[in-house]
Amino acid sequence: MQVDYLFLIPLMPKEKLDAQRSALRELCFRQLRNLKSTYRVWLLGEIEQQTADFETIKVKGVSKEDKLWEAGKILEASYEPPAKYLVRLDDDDLINPEVFDAVAGEEFDCYTDRYHTFYDLSSGKVSAQKRNWFPNTVIHRFNHAMQKVPVLGGSKWAGENNFLFACDHSKAWHLYYADKSARFTSADNPLYIRVLNPGSITAQKTGFDEYAAYLAGFGEWKSVFPLENKELQKELKDVWFRENDSFKEYEFPKKSILKRMVKRIIK
Repeated sequence: MQVDYLFLIPLMPKEKLDAQRSALRELCFRQLRNLKSTYRVWLLGEIEQQTADFETIKVKGVSKEDKLWEAGKILEASYEPPAKYLVRLDDDDLINPEVFDAVAGEEFDCYTDRYHTFYDLSSGKVSAQKRNWFPNTVIHRFNHAMQKVPVLGGSKWAGENNFLFACDHSKAWHLYYADKSARFTSADNPLYIRVLNPGSITAQKTGFDEYAAYLAGFGEWKSVFPLENKELQKELKDVWFRENDSFKEYEFPKKSILKRMVKRIIK
């Protein structure tokens, strides 16, 4: 039976999985289990403890990009689409179940956040930043997700063409959906939250000043935690405080008057 959503989650390799990342993964999985709409979850890679409600898909790739491409090859060989919509999700990020449930019965080509929402684990702060490209986690209509498009990022195994969903989200998706039915969430009710922390592969910043400079690229860090489940915010705080005594306080350089004027004009 076709479900509403198929989530593809490239797992962090076991050798790189520390206690903090494991705790974030558990929160990620719990948010998925809070869905009332129908769904399947494919865990791409190896996991120590199997789960009855999620499916573990063995793949050869180590990188996120290679794992997504392999998942695409499996889906391409399927007799019929397993889901109406396809979503890719990192295993340390958090979906907003209320939004997914609200739009599950609607018709669209893509549903995404215009304002990208970030939570920084080390400070407990939230930022919502308007960007011109699509974030990593969006809801793709299955047939669009599986379209072969000229490579814009993604696995080198793909060759000249890759599945849309497996391409670089910041390069390919907004271009593909420019003439299609793409819908956007409101700034205060996003599709998902991307969790940032100093120990992540994406950040790769070990020094305080380096990481502060990294965070400065994600907005002003003055937003309110947007999900209805406020207990989740406390649990995120607990993840940080298991290994740290306090939150970090960062001072970001103030934007010049000229830069602020340019930003207003762009909006």
